[in-house]
Amino acid sequence: MERLDFKPKKGIILLSVFFTIITLTFGMLWAADTKNSNGTDAGEPIRIISDQLLIENTAGEAEFIGNVLATQKETIIKSDRLKIFYRKETIQDGNVAAGEKSIKKIIATGNVTITLDNRRAETEQAVYTADTKILVLSGENSRITSENNLISGEKIIMYRNDGRIIVESGENKGRVEAVISSAGNGLK
Repeated sequence: MERLDFKPKKGIILLSVFFTIITLTFGMLWAADTKNSNGTDAGEPIRIISDQLLIENTAGEAEFIGNVLATQKETIIKSDRLKIFYRKETIQDGNVAAGEKSIKKIIATGNVTITLDNRRAETEQAVYTADTKILVLSGENSRITSENNLISGEKIIMYRNDGRIIVESGENKGRVEAVISSAGNGLK
């Protein structure tokens, strides 16, 4: 295997900045605390509209079905379905003010798009687990774009606690792709 020699300073810095921006993009909506890792106010209300809402209080689930639109400040999630799993004990104790702390997991399925400013994720399914702060985008054409930057693969795993992102290719198709705009600086 041939080893490529290049000066990684600018390329590595651009890649690190790109992945940091992507990680912070989703922090606002998917926060489990009142202040998330980038200091924004995750206590803002989340507004969800859809064609139908099914609530199963004994199971601790709420499912929004059809033309789902969820917004929190400038973050927008669109999907065919959005299912929220919540901690029943928080609701039963009357501690609804805990807000996002009552959320265990969020699953958005079908034509999922998540946008904030100029950043956008597209996938068939997005799953966020509040306790571990892990967001998983899965589907054949999962991608995250930020201005002229792009990462894509069949599965994108974002670890909010440490900023790691893992992109996996599919079993039968495609490879992982990353397009990083160097703003004319190249990989010098």
